[in-house]
Amino acid sequence: MNKICLFLGHNRFTGVNTWALTLVNELLELNYDVDVIFENNNSIFCYVNGYDEFIKKIPTKVYHDREYLDNNYDCAIVSYNDHLNIIDVPTIFVSHSTEQSMSILNGEVTYHVAVSERIKKYYNADETILNGIDLDYFKMVNEPNTFPNNIVLVSRYNPSYTLHYACKVIGLNLVHLKYEENILDQLQKADMVIGAGRSAYEGMACGKPTLIYNPLRKDSSGNLLVDGWIKESNFEKLLYRNCSGFGIGLDGEFEQDFYVKKVEDWMHLLTIYTKDDGGKNRKLAEKYLSSKLMGYKFDKVIKKII
Repeated sequence: MNKICLFLGHNRFTGVNTWALTLVNELLELNYDVDVIFENNNSIFCYVNGYDEFIKKIPTKVYHDREYLDNNYDCAIVSYNDHLNIIDVPTIFVSHSTEQSMSILNGEVTYHVAVSERIKKYYNADETILNGIDLDYFKMVNEPNTFPNNIVLVSRYNPSYTLHYACKVIGLNLVHLKYEENILDQLQKADMVIGAGRSAYEGMACGKPTLIYNPLRKDSSGNLLVDGWIKESNFEKLLYRNCSGFGIGLDGEFEQDFYVKKVEDWMHLLTIYTKDDGGKNRKLAEKYLSSKLMGYKFDKVIKKII
C-alpha cells in the first residue's frame, strides 16, 4: 500500500481545506494510506474557532507538527510553498489560485496540478484536475422555490452593504456563512446560492441556482464586479477560472455580464433568478465536478511519479 502525506494550508474549513478533506476520502477509497499535517503556529495561515471539529472529520492520522511525521512516504501533496521540501519524496504541487503569492510555485516539484485550465495556463502546470465535490454528500434534496425566499452567501469576506440592502428591499432572507463547520443544511434550505470557487460548486451540487460573486473583486473605480448566474451556456467559461469571480475581462476570453454599481443593479440581478437552473446545475456538477473523477486522476498522477 502506497503512503501519501498531504499538507493542509489555511487553518480554516473553507476552500483548500475542504478540497483536501474530499481528496483524502477519495484516496482512502482507492486504497492509499494517507497522513495529513497542518500547523497552527504559522502566522501566514490564520486559525479560526471550530477548526478542531473540522480536523476530527478527517478519517486518518492528522499531525499538528512536522517533527512527528514518520517520513515513510511515497508521495507528498502540497498547495503552498511553505510546505515544499519538508519531506524528500516525489511531490505534487496543487495550484488553487493565481491571485495569492503564496500559491505561486517557487522551486521544482515532480508534478504540478492546477484546479482550472486558466491556472494551468498561467503557471504552465502539467495537468488540470478540477475541484471535485462529493456528490453523494452535497446532493439535491428539494427543489428551489419558484419565487425565492432564502439566499445563502458563502464567503469568508464581508460583502458590499448594497447586497444586504437590495435583499431587504426585495424581501429576501440573506444568510452569510463565513467559517461554518457544516454548511450543507443551509445550502439545502436555500433557494439560491451566492459564492465563488468551491462554494459555488457545492451550491450547484445541491441543485441550487448559483450566482458567482467574490467580494474582493472590484474595478479601478471601486465598483463591484459580478460574474453573474451560472448557466449551461456559460459554465465552461466560468469553470475555466474555477468560478473564482476574478474572470471578468482578463485575457479577453470572458466578457463581464454585470457591473454592480448600485443597489438597483443587485435588485435586477437577484430578480432574474430562474428556478430551473437548480436542476441544470446539479447535472453540470455530475458531469464536471465529481470527486470520484478527481480521485481517479490523482491516482493516475501518483502512480506515474512514484
